[in-house]
Amino acid sequence: MELQVRNPGVDYMIERVLDFQSEDTSDFWSAPLYHFYPQLDRAYAAALPWQERKAYFSQVLRQIYAEEESIIEDKVKSYGAHWASCKEQITQALSDAFAIDCNAILNDMVCNVSLNPIEPRFCSRIPLISFIRTAPMVPLGRRSMKSFILCGFTFGISYLQILMKNMNPPPSSGF
Repeated sequence: MELQVRNPGVDYMIERVLDFQSEDTSDFWSAPLYHFYPQLDRAYAAALPWQERKAYFSQVLRQIYAEEESIIEDKVKSYGAHWASCKEQITQALSDAFAIDCNAILNDMVCNVSLNPIEPRFCSRIPLISFIRTAPMVPLGRRSMKSFILCGFTFGISYLQILMKNMNPPPSSGF
């Protein structure tokens, strides 16, 4: 298993942010951007037609990126170092869980460190996006869980079966 942690660049980050800023996007998904980046004027953006709103986000996010680029690069290094220190343990745990050698699979995993606080993680889409304000173990845990789920789909093992086999969940409380 290999995980490449990288800075995907400002254009990629803007595209991923815009995934959650259209008129039909729920406030649940669009609001966090304004919380983390008060430089963005929510009322102003909402009043703009979509093309102008995209241009506004692009302009402001490029400024933010220029200010935060060194932090992003530091996160790339720290997330990569954290993966390197835990890689063998995670690979062994997944190998044990699936009874296969995980050293030979999932060698193309990518974690893009991003300005996007939403961090979309679609199982069918690689790479993972990790928000720059998370601790090193957070993207690692998310990537490992995604790998866990993808392995299950690949080898016909459901996520629930894995959980039931490897964890002793408490009796149901009616949920």
